[in-house]
Amino acid sequence: MHVSGIGHFHVGLDDSELSAGYDHSVVWRLLAFALPYKKLLATTLLSLIIYSGTVVGIPWIIQSAIDDHIGSANSGNVAFPIIVFFSVTSTQYLFNYLHLRSLAIITQKVLYKLRLKTFSHIQSLSLSFFDTNPTGKIMSRIQNDIQQLQEFLSILILSFADLLSLVGITVAMILMHTQLALTTVTIIPFLFIAVYVWQKYARPEFLAVRYKLATLNSELQENISGIRLIQSVNRQKANIEHFSQTNNDYLSSTLRTSKISNVLLPIVEMLTAVGLSLVVVFGAQMIAGGDLTTGILIAFVLYIQRFFDPIRNLTMHYTQLQRAMASGSRVFSLLDQKPAVADRPSPVVIKQLIGTIEYKNVSFEYKENIPVLNNINFVINPGENIALVGPTGAGKTTIIKLLLRFYDVTNGGIFVDQYNVKELSRSSYTANIGLVPQDPHIFSGSILDNIRYNTPDISLKRIKEITKLLGADQFIEQLPNGYLSAVGERGTELSAGYRQLLSFTRAVVKNPKILVLDEATSYVDTPTEILIQQALGILLKSRTSIIIAHRLSTVRHAHRILVVDQGKIVAEGTHDQLMLKSNLYRQLCDVGLDNI
Repeated sequence: MHVSGIGHFHVGLDDSELSAGYDHSVVWRLLAFALPYKKLLATTLLSLIIYSGTVVGIPWIIQSAIDDHIGSANSGNVAFPIIVFFSVTSTQYLFNYLHLRSLAIITQKVLYKLRLKTFSHIQSLSLSFFDTNPTGKIMSRIQNDIQQLQEFLSILILSFADLLSLVGITVAMILMHTQLALTTVTIIPFLFIAVYVWQKYARPEFLAVRYKLATLNSELQENISGIRLIQSVNRQKANIEHFSQTNNDYLSSTLRTSKISNVLLPIVEMLTAVGLSLVVVFGAQMIAGGDLTTGILIAFVLYIQRFFDPIRNLTMHYTQLQRAMASGSRVFSLLDQKPAVADRPSPVVIKQLIGTIEYKNVSFEYKENIPVLNNINFVINPGENIALVGPTGAGKTTIIKLLLRFYDVTNGGIFVDQYNVKELSRSSYTANIGLVPQDPHIFSGSILDNIRYNTPDISLKRIKEITKLLGADQFIEQLPNGYLSAVGERGTELSAGYRQLLSFTRAVVKNPKILVLDEATSYVDTPTEILIQQALGILLKSRTSIIIAHRLSTVRHAHRILVVDQGKIVAEGTHDQLMLKSNLYRQLCDVGLDNI
């Protein structure tokens, strides 16, 4: 028998498989989230066009004012160009504000939808996905990578505005003076070469930073969640050293990307200076020869400034786009993960189960070619109470996980009321099953919140009836606020036994037809266990139940006991029958079933 470990053939999130270059699919998928906000997008784009028009128009107005008014016979009439200038600059301010404001709203709405979609998708993924992917790395994609995408949409739209300005400025310079314009654009090929070489080195480094951050978050999450064990074995120093190394890896990767990012902008600044020098030198010569006016030279100096501003912005945006592209690839890679267990098309919806369970030739593998269960066959009749016993790692919990459809069988089939569980709607099926796990998860909130977790409409009267029956009412009523008392994160305000009682109540209160108890009394004291056993005698009368237990007192009253060893059912019968015919069962009883 192989101990269960890695998920059922589920592929983990692999950063090494993400694209190392521009991926247009990431852009289109992100834009799809923005399409519902067409009015805001139209407002943003229209504002950008008008704003870009003012950027192009201002140097032209200045050229006209100098050549046609200040430096001409019409020099006294300067009021008109001044009015036009201030009107255009006011328009520029207004539409600059308008497009930035509408863009901010769109960006936040897109992030909201993307974060919600990612969370919803995570809820649908199978346990095998979480077996192969650390919680910290998943959290990094949901939090850090989505937050990084805040820049993404802004970059795309602002880059469009920069391109618009660049085209407009180029056309204006050519119309104003073609020869001087051609002199200016001679440096553009050098810029394209620099960007091409730079991006080959930048993208892998940006991906590496996101991966290192995810690893850092994963280690941080593991250390926080395991702090009790860490302190109990005094491992703080070793963990700090290991975390320091992981943190140092992230720092080194971040510094490398910072170095690469800082290379490109100085190149653009240098080319801007070269372009400006060319315009001034050649422009001055043309003015001396009478081929150029002062107003055109001043306009060209302003245009050079405006010409390289979009290029400078596009360069900065490109570095940010590389980061955002890496994050986008990681987020959409997560969204592309498919559940290993999912409803078939048009599944069977059931309202009320009868409670018959049958395992037919069931085999299962967590890892390919490493069997965990081998040819399991048994039938549980409605209302029957079955116990599973066997050594640790025998496959007992895996049998239950397959019934709950946490995983699907590798071979054979599991049938409930003659339906193959794969044919049933998971939501309607699980609504008929109650689970009390060995290590119950208690959510932040109150006692009442946790009991009503999946049955929000259950009355307080019914809840009190169940808690009294299970003996949970005693500790609840002793709390300062009773059923409204806060339990803390993961139920830290409660003892292990009280958490298990709360989990028991949560499972029973929805009145399931099938009840699964996975070592459900392992953390309660003997008096509480006796109380629960008495309650179970009443609760299990009309329910099919499967029990895994460490304690003989829980097992011996079962209608039948199945002995599991190395992934097989090796014996079956009542307690008395098995004491006579099963050596393994007798051995387990001799040690008090502590090794079950």
